[in-house]
Amino acid sequence: MAKQAKRRDKTRPAARVPVLRARIAALEVRATAVKKAEAALRESETRYRVLAEQSSLGIVIHKGFTIRYANPALAALFGYNTPEELIGVDLRSALAPSDRSPVEGYCAARLQGEPVPPRYRCQAIHKDGTRLWVEVTASRVSWGGEAAVLGTVADITERERSEELTRGQTRLLKMVARGAPLPEVLEALTRMIEEHSDGMLASILLLDPDGVHLRHGAAPSLPASYTRAIDGLPIGPDVGSCGSAAYLGEPVVVSKIDTDARWVAYRDLALSHGLRACWSTPIKSSDGRVLGTFALYYRDVREPGLWEMRLIDVATRIAGIAIERHGAEETRRHSEQRYRLLFDRNLAGVFRSTRAGRMLDCNSAFARLLGYPSPEAVLAVNAREFYVDVADRQRLLARLRPNEAVTNHEVQWRRTDGDVVSVLLNIQEAGQGPSACLEGVVIDITDRKRFENAEREAGALRSVAHLANAAAHEINNPLAVIVGRLTMLGQRAPTPAEGEWVTKALTAARRIQEIVQQMTEITRLEYMPESENIPRALDIRRSSEEDTESDPR
Repeated sequence: MAKQAKRRDKTRPAARVPVLRARIAALEVRATAVKKAEAALRESETRYRVLAEQSSLGIVIHKGFTIRYANPALAALFGYNTPEELIGVDLRSALAPSDRSPVEGYCAARLQGEPVPPRYRCQAIHKDGTRLWVEVTASRVSWGGEAAVLGTVADITERERSEELTRGQTRLLKMVARGAPLPEVLEALTRMIEEHSDGMLASILLLDPDGVHLRHGAAPSLPASYTRAIDGLPIGPDVGSCGSAAYLGEPVVVSKIDTDARWVAYRDLALSHGLRACWSTPIKSSDGRVLGTFALYYRDVREPGLWEMRLIDVATRIAGIAIERHGAEETRRHSEQRYRLLFDRNLAGVFRSTRAGRMLDCNSAFARLLGYPSPEAVLAVNAREFYVDVADRQRLLARLRPNEAVTNHEVQWRRTDGDVVSVLLNIQEAGQGPSACLEGVVIDITDRKRFENAEREAGALRSVAHLANAAAHEINNPLAVIVGRLTMLGQRAPTPAEGEWVTKALTAARRIQEIVQQMTEITRLEYMPESENIPRALDIRRSSEEDTESDPR
């Protein structure tokens, strides 16, 4: 028995060897898998870091608003040299004071799992103190085992500025159209321009009727003592920026008042009020006459940039319209006092005719409205020929009652050149019997009708543009992820067939990106000047046609 037990003990270790080898092999396989997984994870982290580092969008991760990660794009956006300068910074310090409370509310609700907007706009503060408009897309993530917020930040300053500037122009033109007082319009204009650039002080001077002096128009932010001192400034080739601009009829840019020869006589006045730079541009009428000047003052040495040049262009155009309209209104009022005639900037005509349509008399404005060289030429034409639809005249006559006037009756007339104009008729029947005649006043409202139609169309186009931009943004974000994933798959494809499939998918995805980009470019045409719209639209259309020809699908 003892001998058999010894034999069994000797055989047991030998029997365990295969089991131990199998376990060792399994452990080796598992260890290999773990190493591969760790290597894949490191590779994935490296790729995502590369994507973040090379992204054109700012990327930030913060916990309790303390920045834990920032990419180079975010550092550049806020004016820092490296992302490391942002680590540990309180993100709220980079927000405008008015936006800090709303953003804090968004973040607190997001970390608590409450529904909040994933995307919002706010104002941020650049390192140099200037303000930026940014669009933030935020989501909850885990960082170091704790809840944090991941945000992507896009600089939309130019887009927001353009939209706000467009809204401001529309608001001011409506003020002009409804006949707001000129001082009110000019002050609103200067304040609007000042809102678009920190440290800017805007001023408008009006050329006196004597043609040699400039009078105060608007300067809400300049010291009152300074505006009083320059009221009545004579124009001349070396009279500061404004006097020189009005005299020369061209812009005068002085970036350093204390050394510019044109400011010798007024240097002490300007410097005593802390004014160091002044750029002045003449305001001109539609026929090129100088009406005044628009000036931008700064308390530091400054040269105008592209944005300032755009602001100056907008301001001088609107000021020119307002001043010219005001002058025409003044002329009209003086004319009314002298001659008791109702003329409105050569758009109002006065006429007399019989019920049968024979013209008895008219003024020059009436003749110009219809394209006739003189009132005498109008008298040879029957009034029925003015109407695009003769039935309109019959309906007008049917409305006439003795001693009652028909006012604001809108009809369409045809000019001698064939153009159709929309007019408002104010008409009444004067006298009785054979001497009875129709007396009326005609106002051309063609431009107003076109403006109303254009405004409606512009509103519709803006809605479409905003919708298209929003759609493009919603497509681009997931599409960028798809392109990134496909790129990684293509690099790790195990077989050529699978690699070819991934390549085709990646090509299709990039084609979609190109289409979305073209759509975005087209919608941006809404904000470009008209002179830039046409060639840009042709380029985009030509590009689309070439793509269609090269891709028969």
